[in-house]
Amino acid sequence: QAAYESLGEQARQAAHLRIGRLLLQHYDETQISQELFAIIGQLNLGLHLITERQEKRQLATLNLQAAKQAKLASVWDAALAYANTGVELLNEHSWQSDYALSFELHSVQVECEFLVSNHQQGKVLAEKLLEQAQTPLEKARICLLLGSQQITLELDYCIAKGLEGLTYCGLPTPTLAQIDDALVKQEHHKIDVLLEQQDWKEHTK
Repeated sequence: QAAYESLGEQARQAAHLRIGRLLLQHYDETQISQELFAIIGQLNLGLHLITERQEKRQLATLNLQAAKQAKLASVWDAALAYANTGVELLNEHSWQSDYALSFELHSVQVECEFLVSNHQQGKVLAEKLLEQAQTPLEKARICLLLGSQQITLELDYCIAKGLEGLTYCGLPTPTLAQIDDALVKQEHHKIDVLLEQQDWKEHTK
């Protein structure tokens, strides 16, 4: 401990990076375990000394794995920290050269911002992610996430985003301005007709 305390900041970062690299050599990336968090803890403390693009990408991928595992365990602050670190490791060309990794990291980052109640930050990042999303399904996923935040974001905004998400799924939807009492009654009538057509005895067998 005394020897560690005597080191300068850059020397400490170099020590952590060296330890992390040694641990990573014996780690099976296909088998996610608690060892992952120990390795990432070391590597992240020395990440500013990493210069090779491939090593940065590898560490970004490891941080994505850790963020997902922490999110599943409901350790949301840690999940957000890992996601933020992963995003930091991307470069300005990552959206073009490494789209899948970039999208997944940013998606987890957005979800975690909402989970830790950083609602406005989540909204801002989600809108930016929506601009980068390439497929209708990805765009729908982002819109429906925004649409589910009615308690914390503006209700009209959430409804509009939910409707936008449904259009990306190929479903015909009205605009927010088109929704009125007459349209609601019409849709309720359609639901009632569908319910009347159901053979409920089949569902109780």
